[in-house]
Amino acid sequence: MAAYLLAFVAPLALFPLRKRSRTAYVFILAGLWSVFAGLRFDIGGKDYFVYRDAYASIAGFNEIAVRFEPLFRLLMQFCSGLGMSYHGFLLIVAILGILPAV
Repeated sequence: MAAYLLAFVAPLALFPLRKRSRTAYVFILAGLWSVFAGLRFDIGGKDYFVYRDAYASIAGFNEIAVRFEPLFRLLMQFCSGLGMSYHGFLLIVAILGILPAV
């Protein structure tokens, strides 16, 4: 719970930076939220464990991994092939999800 509170406090703590450079504020905040998403060790919603199991099984490409979209599976295979941990994969997914929204 404390980790989620920190995610909401970050924009307030960084707000003075926004007055100097809005671009820096947005990218630093997006970076912090991406790191938070990648490092949320076993905390989070109900789907966290489904994605973790799918990522663990992607090397064998079993029935769990087949349920996901083709590009998402490709990203899982790519990250797994690079030897990334599941949390590194989450970091990549968060960056790809948060930065375009900036």
